[in-house]
Amino acid sequence: MSAIRVAPSVCRRTGNEFVVSNRKTSQHRTGHSWNNSRLLPESNRRWASRARRVSETKTRAAETDAKDSFEEFQKALSDAAGEDTFQNDFQQDANYPDVDLSDFDPPPPVKGGGVLLRVVAFSLAAWCHALAPLGGKWGAGATANGFTGVSLFATPLQWFGVAFIASALVSGVFCRFMNRKRLFQPIREEGPSSHKDSRTKTKTPTAGGVAFVPAGCLVALFFTKCGDPAVNAVVAVTLAFLAIGAVDDFGKLKAGANDSGLKPRVKFTAQCAAATAFVCLLYFLSTAGIIRETSTTVSFGFGFVMDFVAQMVFGATRVGSRSRVVQNVFLPLGGFLFYALSAFAIVAESNAVNVTDGVDGLASSLCAIAFVGLGVVCLAGGAASLGAFAIAMAGASCGFLVINRHPAAMFMGDAGSLSLGAALGATAAAFGGGATFPLFVSTLVFVAEVVSVILQVGWFKITKKSTGKGERLFRMAPLHHHLELGGWGEVRVVATMCAFGALAAVSGVAVAIGWVFCLIE
Repeated sequence: MSAIRVAPSVCRRTGNEFVVSNRKTSQHRTGHSWNNSRLLPESNRRWASRARRVSETKTRAAETDAKDSFEEFQKALSDAAGEDTFQNDFQQDANYPDVDLSDFDPPPPVKGGGVLLRVVAFSLAAWCHALAPLGGKWGAGATANGFTGVSLFATPLQWFGVAFIASALVSGVFCRFMNRKRLFQPIREEGPSSHKDSRTKTKTPTAGGVAFVPAGCLVALFFTKCGDPAVNAVVAVTLAFLAIGAVDDFGKLKAGANDSGLKPRVKFTAQCAAATAFVCLLYFLSTAGIIRETSTTVSFGFGFVMDFVAQMVFGATRVGSRSRVVQNVFLPLGGFLFYALSAFAIVAESNAVNVTDGVDGLASSLCAIAFVGLGVVCLAGGAASLGAFAIAMAGASCGFLVINRHPAAMFMGDAGSLSLGAALGATAAAFGGGATFPLFVSTLVFVAEVVSVILQVGWFKITKKSTGKGERLFRMAPLHHHLELGGWGEVRVVATMCAFGALAAVSGVAVAIGWVFCLIE
């Protein structure tokens, strides 16, 4: 609603009366007819003249409190008018500000967040249900038909469902606690103006990862019976990144500023230290025979995908049902290079998820999709326990989406984003080289978000150096903010990116299946 503007030069109150004044003629119209005194009898004219002088004296005295009187009158008009009826009736006086009634309007209703939650959750649950042959039955150990050699407790759908429920409950309780303490997320000054001006985002608690990430880890440990050292190591590094993010989140909350918390160099150093400690532990467990030997050969499973391309381009045909026209590509790295690449992947995925976490429900949705895809790769490749961990973390991410969907009741903060990215990278590292490339493909949306930031900064520096004035490739980086400033709503941004994330996860499984089939042959 537009502002109602009333100038004190045309409306003021003298004594107990409102007076309409014309400054050019210095005439006043009041409830008394002193200006018609010449129509009175001769004997009463001096009394009329005296009364007129008294009235003028009161008028001049009233100008000293005109400001207060005008504000009362303006408030009365604002309360009485439901529309901008008086917008063009009076000219605004420069000494008095507008009264913007739009500040008191209720925010418009937001729709779509609940629908998106149901679509993501039920789609991933259906995918997990389709994986039942790779799991077992509730309460009874079973092995998959030729794929896994480890007894599994329950089915993938049950891993997902239990983690979903546990995460939703714990996150809801933690959200109420943070609201009571009024620990709200400081909004980044460089972000979109719609975020800074939002009445909901400025009153939204953060650090939700402190609640739902441990819930997912506990569910995974429960279903694996804490019996797989590789899963235990992955849980440990996930909680280490959770601690780094929590320290950063609560530092920001304490200072009340988004640029507070851990310094970037300190945070990055802690991430590198945690990732290095994890890969060293993984190397020790593998060489000591405590876990299965970790393959240090990175596999690019193009054979399964490139068969069709080769047949279309070269006219090649299959000789047998499993023969390959284009073989898989293998890159043996050796121990040192593979574990260095794994540590890099953990830190890179951690920061990529952190960059992506800028829109309600975006990071949690994409992580849930990527975890299910990675879980399929682990189950099909024989790492049943790692598959259980990945799917449990997918359920925990979806459970947090219950309160993180738009409009978000809570943000995951660095505690959630750093630990989820680290869990993705650590799971692929524990599986071996067969999951390195599928991890990259499954998380292509995260990669695109990071690349958009790199391109934005790089292009700005190049153009500033060459022309003296920096230019930008995007309206704002990362990519989701570019779409927001283009007029897209948050739900539309999340839905579109989730569609691309699902396509990436399926593609990651496809390239991994080419590698698995090659092993079977």
